[in-house]
Amino acid sequence: MAFIRSHYDFCVGAAFYPEKHPEAKDAESDLAALKLKVDAGADFLNSQMFFDNAVYFAFVEKARKAGISVPMVPGVNPVTSAGFFSRDFGYKALPAGFKEGFNGVDAAADKERGLSFASRQCRALLDGGAPGLHLYIMNRADTARRLWKDLGLGPVGAGGP
Repeated sequence: MAFIRSHYDFCVGAAFYPEKHPEAKDAESDLAALKLKVDAGADFLNSQMFFDNAVYFAFVEKARKAGISVPMVPGVNPVTSAGFFSRDFGYKALPAGFKEGFNGVDAAADKERGLSFASRQCRALLDGGAPGLHLYIMNRADTARRLWKDLGLGPVGAGGP
């Protein structure tokens, strides 16, 4: 990052983990590594996905106290199937009952449950002061369109997805 900043006039982003990087020794060293990224020239930060907004807001507060002042964009992954939970996301705090609400039998109901949750999560993040959203939509354009509509960001095609 420092090399890019010293040779080019780019806007540079970096990643952060509101719940601590899984390979970090502890939360303090993870935050210190993030501060190094920002000090080296990161203009903004995108977060790894999370499901508990309180975790994001608490981390942003800690980062601000550590002297990190760049925009910290939350990463949201709309869960659209029960299969999502077959992956190892052991370092992700899930809201109580969230995983159990997906039955894996009714795909349409599972998708609706996940999209409804993601819409509420995104609205609460924006209302809470998040500077924007980083969506992990994994080539699911219909997911982006649905969130755009649910958030009231205007008709599809008018500057949106």
